[in-house]
Amino acid sequence: MHLMKLRCLISSWVLTFPWWQREAADVGKIYKIQIGRDGKGIGDGWFLESVMLKWLAMKTKESDKKKKKKESDEEEEEETKVEEVMDIYTFVAHCWLAKDEGDKELVVELVPDGESSLEENTYEVHVLTGDVCGAGTDANVFLSIYGVGRGDTGEHQLKRSNNLKFEKGQVDVFTIKAIDLGELKKLQIHHDNSAKSTTYTVKVKTGDKKNVGTDANVFITLYGSKDDTGIASLKASKINKNKFERGKVDEFTVESVDIGDLKKIKIGHDNKDHENTSNIFGAGTDADVFIVLYGSNGICTQQKSLCLNKREQRMYFERNSVNQFIVELEDVGDIIEKIRIGHKGGGLNSRWHLDRVAIRRLLSNGNVGCESQHSTIDFH
Repeated sequence: MHLMKLRCLISSWVLTFPWWQREAADVGKIYKIQIGRDGKGIGDGWFLESVMLKWLAMKTKESDKKKKKKESDEEEEEETKVEEVMDIYTFVAHCWLAKDEGDKELVVELVPDGESSLEENTYEVHVLTGDVCGAGTDANVFLSIYGVGRGDTGEHQLKRSNNLKFEKGQVDVFTIKAIDLGELKKLQIHHDNSAKSTTYTVKVKTGDKKNVGTDANVFITLYGSKDDTGIASLKASKINKNKFERGKVDEFTVESVDIGDLKKIKIGHDNKDHENTSNIFGAGTDADVFIVLYGSNGICTQQKSLCLNKREQRMYFERNSVNQFIVELEDVGDIIEKIRIGHKGGGLNSRWHLDRVAIRRLLSNGNVGCESQHSTIDFH
């Protein structure tokens, strides 16, 4: 059973709160505490002076021994009694827990007054955000560091970095002050999914002239005052089954983080980068098709599925069909030496006869680079 007393300083007045009594599991000797607040409310700044914790423990004490005689033998029975013992810990803080005061932290770790064996340590945390499309976040990110036998730092929000935080391809540096954890064991990092997201509706009208439609993969990038969407493929029109036909208007949605005020767009297509399914009986497949590209010096991409979901698997790779995909993969250099393409099997219709694959590099300026073709591969 734990009893806790807090003192805080507000406008030069020292207020002593009543005792709060809480029951909790026995944690053994207390070597530190973590105390904080959620930062909500008006005038939520708090100056914490000290914490006094009273630990009501139950201990046994030996009583006088009573002797009993039983026939010819003498036996001694020890009689014990339980008594309450009060251990008192005092933790001196004398600091602000506020967003706009002191170190601007809302959580603090304290050791018992007079305990000199434990010292505060400063941990420097380097966080590298990936370099893929949409990797950055505006959500609140939290980190906990765990030591071997020394507990953890508690959850800390990663608030102040040397940069605008968590942008694509960027390293952010944070400092966390906590009681020394000794040898580090692990860490946990997560975000609260609070970043603003926006759905953009894109309407595309194809001209009304002869042969102006396209079956290529069309992509778009939206540029705003704060960020851009990255390359977004315009795959499924809300209006027409066959996209980008002469004189037709197609409507698409693009999901992205908030990019601010829209400044410009870039739209283009991939000039029919495609895969051909053969025109023989049973050539189509509903399996999950994947591809790997191999460049020079043994460099290769990760295995990448070409369909995003099972619905697309049923739509694509039909007999005598040509399917086009925009796939973001690692750079393997200017020369593609070979590819590995296949499927993961499963389902009632997983056999596939592949006729031809054409690959072109989509350059950052929207132009098309090198092409590599591989023909007549049969998968069962």
